[in-house]
Amino acid sequence: MIQTKNTKASVLFRINEDSSLLQMLQQQLEMNHTAIKPLTRAAILSDYFTFADENYGRYGEALNFTTYLSEGSTNETSLVVWKTFLSKFSGTYDKFISHPQYPKLKNFLLGKLTNVLDYTSSPKTREEIVLRDYLLETACKLNHPHCQTMAKELFSQWRANTNDSSPLDNFYPESRPILQCAIVRNRGQEAYDFIMAKYRQGVGVQFDEITTDFSRGFLWSLPCASDKIIFKGFIEYILTPPSPSSGGIEDINRWHILEVVSSTPLPNGRDLFLPFISNNFDLIIEKLGLVYVIPAIIYQLTHSWEFTTAEKKKEIQELFMLHEDKLLDEDGEDTVLIVSGIYKKLDANIQWMGTQGKDILDTINSLSN
Repeated sequence: MIQTKNTKASVLFRINEDSSLLQMLQQQLEMNHTAIKPLTRAAILSDYFTFADENYGRYGEALNFTTYLSEGSTNETSLVVWKTFLSKFSGTYDKFISHPQYPKLKNFLLGKLTNVLDYTSSPKTREEIVLRDYLLETACKLNHPHCQTMAKELFSQWRANTNDSSPLDNFYPESRPILQCAIVRNRGQEAYDFIMAKYRQGVGVQFDEITTDFSRGFLWSLPCASDKIIFKGFIEYILTPPSPSSGGIEDINRWHILEVVSSTPLPNGRDLFLPFISNNFDLIIEKLGLVYVIPAIIYQLTHSWEFTTAEKKKEIQELFMLHEDKLLDEDGEDTVLIVSGIYKKLDANIQWMGTQGKDILDTINSLSN
């Protein structure tokens, strides 16, 4: 394989260095990472996560290279480096998010973000604003204290405005739904009611109006509620006929509720959504009109939550067995294919957790000691 020992190079070819050079690179990153160009730093991280993904190396080696992000002499402020690390690590994060050991991974990532979030809390340049907004997605996904504080402050400002303007307008459009989600997650019923009112205002008084993407953005933040009662009440809208008296959601957007809840790992989605589907199986089919929609929802759920435990597979199997006659009564062939795909995905995830996942946990445990 091609090797390079020139840390000033702009690009690092995909390589698998020997252990002595790995140690030298890691020490350099921790002492003064700016001696290595940003693209090269990004390439180092990319290479070793790719090696681990393809079973040519261990995740432990890749994670060791991230030590400088939290323990280096100065903050890593390169957008390309953070994008590389977080995009490479996102698949790993997704596989852990429904696992009992998730808190360990969460704390590992929180430690990486704290210093750079402090650095970008009052951005002075466009580059710092872009970096801040990019990091917000991960910070709020983890419910980092920085995101909690920001959500509380933004909600107070938003609620106090009398001209219908929003403090979220100061952020890039891609960041606004993330912050709305954080507001609902951290400010409870008060924020839920406030943003629901914004959604209703956007839809208008006629329930048959086509909802704009703007107002739908409010809708997508509502299931972020951390309170189980609020979350249950929201997903009940899937079954509630739309009318001014019922407060239901118009038909066109009930599909969007299903989409956001099944495709986004939410604070309560892991524990509450499968029981909701099982308990309301017939009603969901009646309201949405198609039997195979339920296996399709669960297929989406297993790809967003990346369930990695035998217990979760058993829960899904029991749901399908309980309603097997109805599932096979109509569109049986399509349903069998979807269910088969679900089990294949679950088996692969469980196997991954027993191998690469164990390596990651062992490394995180060793780094925290």
